[in-house]
Amino acid sequence: MCIRDRYRVTFDRREEYANLVETFRLNEMKKQAEALRKGLTLVVPEGLLNLLTWRELETLVCGKSILDIELLKTNTVYRNCSETDSVVEFFWKALIEFSPEERSMYLRFVWGRSR
Repeated sequence: MCIRDRYRVTFDRREEYANLVETFRLNEMKKQAEALRKGLTLVVPEGLLNLLTWRELETLVCGKSILDIELLKTNTVYRNCSETDSVVEFFWKALIEFSPEERSMYLRFVWGRSR
């Protein structure tokens, strides 16, 4: 029997093929996912990971996807200027008028991250 015939998918072997494909697909990223989990549990206790949804974890790790201008204003520390300086007021006015995409680009420019 040639190797090609040994692995040929026929109608009679379709269930075996489907089961093998399913097993492969369900486990193809297992090693990488385990490495990611192992690294993540060095920072976040595993018990806490089990309590979070993927969206909650994403928010905790990456931050909110929309920049909260008021939160940013509240936590801004001014040096060599004050909140009432015209250039600072112009800055906040411009940032408020930015689209969410422009705000994300601004954050990437000043912080190296988009959120």
